[in-house]
Amino acid sequence: MKFGILLFDGVEPIDLAALGALSIAKRFEPTIETCVISTGEHNKVTLACNVKIDAEFTIKDAPECDVYLIAGGPTWKEEIQREQTLEFIRSKSRSAILGAACMGVTLLAAAGVLDNKKATLRNQTSGTEENPIEYVKRQWPATDPVVAHIVDQGRIVTGGGGVLNLDVALYLLERLYSKELAQNTGRILEYNEAYMANADRLGILK
Repeated sequence: MKFGILLFDGVEPIDLAALGALSIAKRFEPTIETCVISTGEHNKVTLACNVKIDAEFTIKDAPECDVYLIAGGPTWKEEIQREQTLEFIRSKSRSAILGAACMGVTLLAAAGVLDNKKATLRNQTSGTEENPIEYVKRQWPATDPVVAHIVDQGRIVTGGGGVLNLDVALYLLERLYSKELAQNTGRILEYNEAYMANADRLGILK
């Protein structure tokens, strides 16, 4: 199974935690494949804090993946204006699973793939910004944003803020492979207790 990690300029480095989880999972399940995809014109992506990485692909030449995980970051308001990014998400939603956490979820909402679906994202504010859940509710009324650990709507799986992109990856490993694979991955990451605490505190909705 192939996982594509979708990045854009300004993404928070912590959103690469999902990629780290998949890398660990591959030790137990060698059929897992990953690739990094830039939404920009070039492969080079500059993350927040000026971290630079070279994506393997752009959205113009990206391979077909079974799952696309969409990162988030403080530049999400610029990214939701990029029609080529939104069209890529729309086109992949017809055949692949889309996962996102934190502000990456706004890209799903802007693309329209969350219409008439529940979703979650970051529910804590930074500075004077509007609460992200309230923002999504106001900006895209067809979306039903809720506070949760993870929301599973079939082809769309969303997670809460910050490091919960890691939780989305672990959740998908269990759903698509096995509970054993997810727990073995979480064990190596020393994260299983934190995952369960997040699930107990916020809840997993389907």
